[in-house]
Amino acid sequence: MSQLQNVDIISYALETIIRVIGRRSSENFALVTIDAVLKNLAPNYDALRYIEIKSALYSEGTDAIVIHEEINTVDTKELINATAELLDFIADNLGEGAGYFFIKEIRDDLELDVLSIFKEYGIDLTTKHVEHLKTIKEREQAKTLRRKNSERMEPLLKALLQLMNRHLPEVDAIKKINELLKELTQHYPFLSEVAISNEPAEYGFCIIDIGSGVEDVSPSKLGEAMQDLVGKVGGVINRKMQYSFVEDIKSILGNENYQYAKELGMNFDRIEKTLLRQHHDILLQKIMNALLQVMEEKTSISFAVASIDHILGTLQDRHAALRYLAVDKSRYGAGIDAITILPEIKTIGSHDLAKAIEAIIKSTQDHIDDKTVPFIEEFKQKLGKDTLSELEKLGVNFHLLALRLG
Repeated sequence: MSQLQNVDIISYALETIIRVIGRRSSENFALVTIDAVLKNLAPNYDALRYIEIKSALYSEGTDAIVIHEEINTVDTKELINATAELLDFIADNLGEGAGYFFIKEIRDDLELDVLSIFKEYGIDLTTKHVEHLKTIKEREQAKTLRRKNSERMEPLLKALLQLMNRHLPEVDAIKKINELLKELTQHYPFLSEVAISNEPAEYGFCIIDIGSGVEDVSPSKLGEAMQDLVGKVGGVINRKMQYSFVEDIKSILGNENYQYAKELGMNFDRIEKTLLRQHHDILLQKIMNALLQVMEEKTSISFAVASIDHILGTLQDRHAALRYLAVDKSRYGAGIDAITILPEIKTIGSHDLAKAIEAIIKSTQDHIDDKTVPFIEEFKQKLGKDTLSELEKLGVNFHLLALRLG
């Protein structure tokens, strides 16, 4: 196979870096990071002056990268060394969660031809990964058992910023988190000393400014404030992201920082349950609408609503969640508009709501005589994949329902 030119080597390397970082945050964040680090390393490596990242095109992904052909005139060893230092710096600054296996992922994703050239010039990414893990462990051992409050807060703030950046552009993500911090100062005055800068730090990572007054706050109060902040961030992001929000935070934090957060008294299970409850009313409305659609095709909309009203009446004693659904008996012909879901539904736990939903589905089946097409399959089709996914996350077991109704 023909020898790759420098322009090919660096193209493959940068594309791989962007892809790996993009899995945890976004391609935009990857480009901002690479751009800042390349500018810092450029004085040491002549090869890097032939690489240009157009900041106005960050959102265009790899199309924002321009590699000039003159890079082929540079010593390949210098280019390899510059790329290796780029990898080291990014791995060290991504954080323990994201950075822990960064070099390993680069090695696994990189073209075999490029890996061979790296080895030819003395850079073995397998060895580099092992060395990186060793460095992390040495740093962990060197840390004191007690962290400052600022050291506990910073990883959490960075994790929240990364997740918010998946939902909003970076500048807007920073602005939103700062707004949420300001909102919380009414209950936690010390948060007025915490802010994320809109200006990037020297190497492209945002500056998090935490004032000295934060150090005087008790760990339990700090944990309470951070739990409220995490909950607020979770409340404003995309609904689909909320179903993996807590797991994503844990992944970005890494085990050590996650344990530190728990030591502050943060309860991530409670955060997850609270986020799921926020959309109980929307979810129930979708379920009611799908049930009505299935029943209307076999009877009429008035009969369908009347049936739902009867079903709710028979189930409310056993399922408290269903007491927050009200049907206007004078408006059966109005379809879904005759059904009101009260805001108190958000106080119901996910497990209890899932059982109530399963009971409604089972009882609705009993009101349908035409069974030429399995009811559960019709119902699932009306719901759509996204809502099905939400229900399964909630705990509704469609497989078991199908067996019971079959």
